[in-house]
Amino acid sequence: MPDLLGLSDEVLLHILSYLPSIDLIQCCQMCRRLAALARDKTLTRSLDFYLETRLTPSDLKTYVNRTVRDSIQKLNLSSLYWFPAQDLRFVSSCKQLTYLNIMDTKLKLQDIEKILQTLQYLDSIAFSLETSEVESFKKVYPQIKNLAIYFRGNRSTLERSLTKVFPGLEVFRFFTLALFYLAYSLTGRWRLTYSNGKRSPPEADEPESHQSFAFVEERCCKALNSRNKSRIYGIRMTEVEFKSKASMDEMLQSVGECTNLQILILRGLIIPRGVTFFDRLLKSCPKLTSLFISMDGRPQNSFSNLAAALKQSSIQRFALTARGWLENDRVLIDSLASCDSLRMCSLVELSQAFERKFDVQRIKKIVDNNPQLQFFFLGTKSVTNADAKQINRHMTEVRKKRPFFSGLVIQLKKSAAAILKDPDYAQQAGQIPDCSKHLLLEEFPPFLED
Repeated sequence: MPDLLGLSDEVLLHILSYLPSIDLIQCCQMCRRLAALARDKTLTRSLDFYLETRLTPSDLKTYVNRTVRDSIQKLNLSSLYWFPAQDLRFVSSCKQLTYLNIMDTKLKLQDIEKILQTLQYLDSIAFSLETSEVESFKKVYPQIKNLAIYFRGNRSTLERSLTKVFPGLEVFRFFTLALFYLAYSLTGRWRLTYSNGKRSPPEADEPESHQSFAFVEERCCKALNSRNKSRIYGIRMTEVEFKSKASMDEMLQSVGECTNLQILILRGLIIPRGVTFFDRLLKSCPKLTSLFISMDGRPQNSFSNLAAALKQSSIQRFALTARGWLENDRVLIDSLASCDSLRMCSLVELSQAFERKFDVQRIKKIVDNNPQLQFFFLGTKSVTNADAKQINRHMTEVRKKRPFFSGLVIQLKKSAAAILKDPDYAQQAGQIPDCSKHLLLEEFPPFLED
């Protein structure tokens, strides 16, 4: 520390400029000089706290003093879903804001309207909204040019109503469970849609930020090979059945050539007996952070291979829907419990009943041993209501220590996706943060950054 503080302010500011926003807050706790430098206007013009689990309401309040509020121009608070609304309302006093992202937070319509009324320079905003609230805006906000909304509900013709509230819109993007991403220019120059993994053809003047990566859905490697693989960010494959080792090798080679691949969804996966697949898959995709798998039948040895592969991977979001893994392959649970990178986990066991007692303690280990785990879901018909209540009570206690954590264990009588769409599960669905719902749907993530 003495050597660091011996540097000039200019050099220290240059060093601090490479730190993420959360680390600037931590610098404030070291000494007065670093605290002052970490609040310098050159560092606080753009702050990003998206899903930052290390951030606490008290630290944010202390850091964002009047000087910082007067200098912020771009602020991302999205997916701070555990923050009380009052700890985020300071944004209405950030008079220089031009961009604000408050998606998946507890801020309500009245908070959003106050922000829109008080921030005269704000021209780009992103927030979450109940579909029933669309008609409830009281004023018109012509200064907003770029709007992004996550609708908590089904979409109809909501954008028509919103163009009346925001008559100056140039770009409108929205996200729902049914249509997870759409962006278009209201001046008619370009339109971009990612719906169920299918992307519309790009227009000539479409912004570069929207052309950088694609989300694709393919049923065969031949179709995948016709694309520019360096631009593929996410892939969803359906009815993935390897009839031979050669077909599996072809798939692994094609996917491995997608050098920027971060999200892989495999539905209806069937793996031949005696073939190791998952370790080769994760080795061929070193940047992969999200892996969603649904498997048909009762695959032999595949779960052990998957468990070994996960231990050596950097997977942050993992979803599995299969039969027999919870009873016969406990090694997978132990692997998830020791997966340091794991942030979100959804597990669905399709078996009707177990021959041996459901192991509550092993499930608890997944939650207890992963301090950065943000979301955990387990759905199975084979868990008793008593066991489910015991685990849910345990996760409630965990949430007291980790406010960002949310979890749900349920005796699942329908598909995991039904929890988000069936009114019978409305109470359970309300416990699931917006940024985690795509795991239950086995879909691409709902929020895309430009």
